[in-house]
Amino acid sequence: MKKISLLLIFLLVAFACAGGFRDSVVVKRWIAGTRCNHHLTYLAIDYPVDGPSSVIEPIRDWIDSEVSCNGHIRSGRNPAKNCLECVAENDESLKANFEVEDASVLGNSYDSTWIVYRSQTKSTIAYEIRSSGYALVAAHGWYNSPTYVLLKGESRPLLYHDIFAFPKSAMIRYVGELARTEPSNQHDCGVKQGFSDFDWIFPTSRGLGFQWHTYAVNCGACGNVVLILPYEYFRGMFTKKFYEILPEFTK
Repeated sequence: MKKISLLLIFLLVAFACAGGFRDSVVVKRWIAGTRCNHHLTYLAIDYPVDGPSSVIEPIRDWIDSEVSCNGHIRSGRNPAKNCLECVAENDESLKANFEVEDASVLGNSYDSTWIVYRSQTKSTIAYEIRSSGYALVAAHGWYNSPTYVLLKGESRPLLYHDIFAFPKSAMIRYVGELARTEPSNQHDCGVKQGFSDFDWIFPTSRGLGFQWHTYAVNCGACGNVVLILPYEYFRGMFTKKFYEILPEFTK
């Protein structure tokens, strides 16, 4: 029994030293809202609060750049609060799940930003940035929810050249052809129009995700369109760097 306990301790220590625990990131949701100038604004951020500084500091840098807080987001008890003036954090109407349909309830206008933690692997962490808004001067509201996968230790998401060692123009044609025949794309809000670029590309457990902004490949009612294609379709096209982290998504 003693030998088994010692072996278990040894394995746990080895696992931690190998990076099993070292790279984990703990996040906490910070929220704030404001009614300044009769304009409703809501901000929710899943902010890294624990983990190795070499991992969480670049994530914080990226979040800071996305919410345009002029470097002040990290100060104070609530990082989100520093982004807004006239903060009214206890306003329950601002804590609702903001959607375009809520505009009639919220009044003249509103906008919201959610930086939502999704998942992490040993080498990556995934976020979704939801933003929505509505104003009387606009014909209708808008909604955006791109997905970003960051390499831990880097303050930017994976980009095309991080994933593919293949000419982008040829890849656009290739994915366009796949979209016309791929069964998973044959639904009302799939890729229905031609496109000249990818807005976002990100790995998932089901395959590689290609995402476009509203109106890019379908009508506005569809919002962001996502096409997920099996990794097998891109065999031999990935960079060495991406091949190294790919097993983290497929195992």
